[in-house]
Formats: sequence, C-alpha cells, structure tokens
Amino acid sequence: MSETFSSLPSRALTEREVQSLDDATAYCRDPESGAAYIIVYLTDSSVVALGYDQRKDGWVQFHSQDGEFSEAAVDDLDDAVKGWARSRFGDRLNAGDLRMTGPYDSTPERDEEKEMPWEVKQGLEPEYDCPDCGFHESGLTKSPQDYLQHLKKAHGYDDSEAMEILNG
Repeated sequence: MSETFSSLPSRALTEREVQSLDDATAYCRDPESGAAYIIVYLTDSSVVALGYDQRKDGWVQFHSQDGEFSEAAVDDLDDAVKGWARSRFGDRLNAGDLRMTGPYDSTPERDEEKEMPWEVKQGLEPEYDCPDCGFHESGLTKSPQDYLQHLKKAHGYDDSEAMEILNG
C-alpha cells in the first residue's frame, strides 16, 4: 500500500504548496518552517493520507478509504495518521521538532510574522480563520467556497454550521 507519489517533490511540502493542493490538509508540520510531513486529501467519496518518507526520498500513500465519510472512517484515518506519525517521526515528535496539526492540534500556532494584507485590515477583503485548525487565509488567496469546503471536509461541519462560521 505504500505507493510513491512522484508528482510531489522529494521533500516535505511548504505551507504554500499545501495550500495550493485542492482538498489537502497538513496533519504533521515542522513548527519552525511550517513544512508539512503528512497530508490528507478529503473528497466526497474518499480519504487518502500521504506521508513524507525520508527512507524512500519521497511521498508515500499509507492510508486510503473509499466511500461515504463517516465516524468509522474518521476513526480509521485517525488511527492510520497517528500510527504512521509515531512509526516514522516518533523521536522528532517527542523532541518537538515536529508537531501534529489539523484536528490533532487544539492550539494551532500562528505565524506572527505572516500578517494579513492591508486589504483585509481595511475590511476590503474577508479573513477566513478556522476555529479548529491553523487554516488562516484571506479573500485574496481563498474563496468563501474554499473555506466552506475546508470546514465541511476537514472538520465535518454541515452546511448550516459552516455558513454560520463563515458569517460569524
């Protein structure tokens, strides 16, 4: 099940690279650089988890599941991500060199140097700040639909809950 993905670079992904991938969320990052070592793709019909494997010098798929996104699928994904992270990065996680993000991080770090553009500060563009993870974007980089999709797929909000967060 460990298919290597040659379309991804043979290194951890930068924050911008993860943001450019549709339906992808980082689940393990370097807190200093923001580089992602585990990413998960969530679509309406499947879940795929990829991890950067230094031994293979590339990205490998370590979990996939087709079908409706359910509580059982969330549990399976959770077990797979945590297990793979421990097996590949246990020492680095324990030392604080890497940290789990996404739904595992209850207090996401914000890069204080990454200021929102003046258009957001002036109220000309919206700011999208996820209450559950480190997703923090502006209307210059993401659309409202992207933010709604993130809330629904990454955190399981239904349409009305996601709209409430968007408009809140």
